[in-house]
This record gives sequence, C-alpha cells and structure tokens, in this order.
Amino acid sequence: MPGHSRALTLLPGSFSIGKLSRAAPGFPPSSLFSCSVTESEARTLICPTNEVPPLMSRRSNGWRALRIQGPLDLATSGVLVSVLAPLASAEVPVLVASSFETDTVFVPGGLLPSALAVLGLAGHTVVHEGPT
Repeated sequence: MPGHSRALTLLPGSFSIGKLSRAAPGFPPSSLFSCSVTESEARTLICPTNEVPPLMSRRSNGWRALRIQGPLDLATSGVLVSVLAPLASAEVPVLVASSFETDTVFVPGGLLPSALAVLGLAGHTVVHEGPT
C-alpha cells in the first residue's frame, strides 16, 4: 500500500503461543516481549520459548516476532493491513499482538524467509535486533 511502508524489527529468538487455565498463577513479564489475553475459559500467553511457564497446557513453538517500529498514533489507519496483506498473499499465517504504541506480528519460524521476502517486495524494511 503506497504511503504505508514501515520499518519492522525482527526480535531475537523464538516465541511460543500457548494456553493456560484462568486459575494459573501470574508469570513474570519478559524483558523482550510477553502478552497475556484472558477470555472466559482460559488465558493465552505469548512469550519467549525459553520462558514458557510449566503450567502451559497447550502450546505452539517456533514463532518469530516482527515488531512494527513505533510509536504509532492510534488514529493512523492502514499500518497493520499494509504488513498483513503481503503475508496473507504469500499464505504466511500470523498472530498479532497490539500495544498502545505498536503492533507485533508473529509468523511461524519456518516461514520467516518467505515473510521477509514478501515484506521487502511490499516496500517494508526489516532490521534485526540482536542474534537471530
């Protein structure tokens, strides 16, 4: 999408997305990234794979994180779709976690080369943060 080229940061390491019971105790926040979403029956946790709590009942490992460099103005439209549309066209599954200042897009690690290629073709740039 013209006018929506963005810089993204590839966060180091691998992430896990998993399920905890609502009654599971809290977890210490990661210094890199963590996100917890509580719904009526369970809690979803996204965190570095090496920080997965032992009470996580189901999980998917090997996700890589691409953070849209921000801060982003909450009134700005089209930023996320400009990143997600090329990934969808390349059939790269995603999970998105949004914060007040930015969005982080998670892609399966095995599809990271494809994701980086299509993002580049769409005019986005990706910088690497630390070891990949």
